[in-house]
Amino acid sequence: WESLPMQEYFALVTTHKNYAKLMASRGCPFACTFCGVHETMGKKLRKRSPEHFVGEVKLLYEKYGVRDFGFGDSTFNIDNKWVVRVCEELLKLDYPIKWRCNVYARLVDREVFVLMKKAGLQHVTMGIESGDERMLKSIKKGETLDHYRNAVAILNDLRIPLLTSWIIGLPGETKESINNSFQFAKEINAQVGFNIANPYPGTDFYSDALRDGWSVKDWSKLNVAEVTYVPSGMTKVEIQEAYRRVIKEFYLHPRHIMRYVRHLRTFLSFRLHLRAAIRLVIK
Repeated sequence: WESLPMQEYFALVTTHKNYAKLMASRGCPFACTFCGVHETMGKKLRKRSPEHFVGEVKLLYEKYGVRDFGFGDSTFNIDNKWVVRVCEELLKLDYPIKWRCNVYARLVDREVFVLMKKAGLQHVTMGIESGDERMLKSIKKGETLDHYRNAVAILNDLRIPLLTSWIIGLPGETKESINNSFQFAKEINAQVGFNIANPYPGTDFYSDALRDGWSVKDWSKLNVAEVTYVPSGMTKVEIQEAYRRVIKEFYLHPRHIMRYVRHLRTFLSFRLHLRAAIRLVIK
């Protein structure tokens, strides 16, 4: 950490500069077809001891003035007993820190999240990907719409800000399944982030796409806002139109704008969100 200018680091949801992102575990036992975490971190979950991990938090707080943390584990709440131990160690520090993490809806436990919030949890990201049950089975998500309804209800009740992430254009996608996603996103009424599906190397999605004749010539186009893959039965224009609907029906909708505004705690947060919004509109 001594090699980095810690005072210059921040994230879109951060409230202070002096921001650090660290990991308490690596690996993911789930089998989502679109995710490359198995390629980069493996399938087996390896966890740091709560004492070791929180020791790094303490170092960053005391030596580098970090107050805002991102726990970058692909899924932080795979082992809730371990999460409890991490939170207990954080509470022992008695530091006014704020942190955020990624969670798996099926494993959201109310009592555990009460403790997480007490230990400084300020924001959660949860991958939903699709509001269509058929699509969830197709991408091997291991969750159902009811799992998402339950998790969102718990987080909303505890007043823990939540960002849900979604993907448009995975194999098997149709106009109907996309519409189901939009309807479900409106039903649960949570903050949303929609991405366009792209086959990343090492994923089942990538292997399937290659077998279907897909190829990429410009790797810079392989990102969450460009259409490089088109599912069978759909067109590139239809995927692009669906993404334009996202901007109109979600990102620019007054209800969602007000939700973002309510979560802004500092001028830094406001400036970062404003910059992101301008880029979205220009694009």
